[in-house]
Amino acid sequence: MNRGDAYRVLAALLEQARSRGYEALLILVGQPAVAHLVRVNGEDVGVDTVVIWEDEKRGRLRVCATAFGPSTFTMERLAESFVIGPAGDSCLK
Repeated sequence: MNRGDAYRVLAALLEQARSRGYEALLILVGQPAVAHLVRVNGEDVGVDTVVIWEDEKRGRLRVCATAFGPSTFTMERLAESFVIGPAGDSCLK
């Protein structure tokens, strides 16, 4: 798995999630991860996304995306996430 290509896939999926907004993501809290299989440069790359509470007050959400795929000798894993609040404020972590 090419890490640069996988990162671009993660960034695109996270941007799609962010553009849905807080209210749409709220219904995904506590649900199992959503698995995607993406073909990147002839390789299958799995991407899981999940939405969890960011804080104990349950005000902000964290959207996490993890890409994984074969490398030469190991299984590569790359993870990114962002936090979004009710007002739509978000930041990439």
